[in-house]
Amino acid sequence: MGVDLVRVVKGRYWIAIVFDLVVLCVIVNVLLRKFLAGVFFILVICIMILSLSPKESVRLRITIDGHPITALKCHPKYFSKSEKYFRKPAYSIQSRYGYPSSDGSYEVYDFKVQKYVVFNFAEHII
Repeated sequence: MGVDLVRVVKGRYWIAIVFDLVVLCVIVNVLLRKFLAGVFFILVICIMILSLSPKESVRLRITIDGHPITALKCHPKYFSKSEKYFRKPAYSIQSRYGYPSSDGSYEVYDFKVQKYVVFNFAEHII
């Protein structure tokens, strides 16, 4: 097989081989781009679905903060009394599921939820 390859290279068929490799790379690039676009589209749809419910938006925020296991285990609860202070619905998670903020200055337990059209977005309450 090595002899045939030498004969092909000496016979200047290497241009066809290089051309075939370039075409293969272009095809792989297009397929990879389509695959990544599909994954991104599915991710956006999942995020939109999770932000329809206030409790799920709290879980989505916890996941975005880098704690997906905590998001699965915790059960956000609505604070009816805190709405008059924050003027937004507030939710809390149990203290055992609390996690440090991104800068480490406080533990995150409480969230306020803002609603835009039909989507809910949770933010930390300090």
